[in-house]
This record gives sequence, structure tokens and C-alpha cells, in this order.
Amino acid sequence: MTPHHPRRRPPARFNRLALYLASFWISFVLFLNNQPGSAFKTPRIKLLPHSDKFAHFLFYAIMGALIWRATIPQPGEPRRAPVRHPLLFVFLIPCLVGLIDEINQVFVPGRSADVADWMTDAAGALTVIVLGWMLSRRKNSREFS
Repeated sequence: MTPHHPRRRPPARFNRLALYLASFWISFVLFLNNQPGSAFKTPRIKLLPHSDKFAHFLFYAIMGALIWRATIPQPGEPRRAPVRHPLLFVFLIPCLVGLIDEINQVFVPGRSADVADWMTDAAGALTVIVLGWMLSRRKNSREFS
């Protein structure tokens, strides 16, 4: 007779594809932001006066979404989050990458650090968390209604 073992929970793990995509995206963002100021002449959109802030927001929202997908189990997935506080993780990683990026820009010719850019990066990541949380609550309420 075999001893009774409690049912084991599946191991916590990252979604590998999303983790690879998030790593690529972080590398891509840091590569772009490491280019001298003269390397990119981004056209200013007349309707959008702060298009650089929009780009920061979008790039870091995408980063946050990829990190979300890599760390937070989707409904129906039999796994736990690989980090203790996944929402905090989804927020802190883009914020840390943005901070490193802004500090690095001090040393790149033609570039400068801007606290407003870093705050916009954080806002992009925070928006993904809020939207993801709202969507997951909505999905969960549909499953139980």
C-alpha cells in the first residue's frame, strides 16, 4: 500500500514564448534608446504635440503586456505565477528598464534624461496592469454567472 500524498500543485513557471518576446522587446527598446540623437529623426505629428511621450507610453505598455503574459497565468491554465507578487513584477520591470534607459541617455550624444519620459513609461505599464486586471475580473465573473 502506498502512502497517501496530497495532490501536488503544478510548478510555477513562466510562459516561455512570452518571456522570450518580452526579453527581445526590452533589448529592442534599449537598443533604440542607445542610438545618438541624430540617428533618428522622428517626424512630429501635428495633431499629437507630445509624440515622443506617446511612443514611450506605447513601447512600455507593450513591454508590460508581454511581461504580464509571461508571468500571470491565464484563466484555465494549470499553473501558478512564478513570482510572489506578479502585478508588482509587471509594474516594476518596465519601470526599472525605463529608469536604466533614462540614466543611460545622459551618456548618449544628442540624448538627455527626462523624468517625464520615465513617468510616461511607468504610466504605460500601469495602464496594462489596470486593463489586464479589469479584463481578468470580467472573464472570471462570466465563468461563474
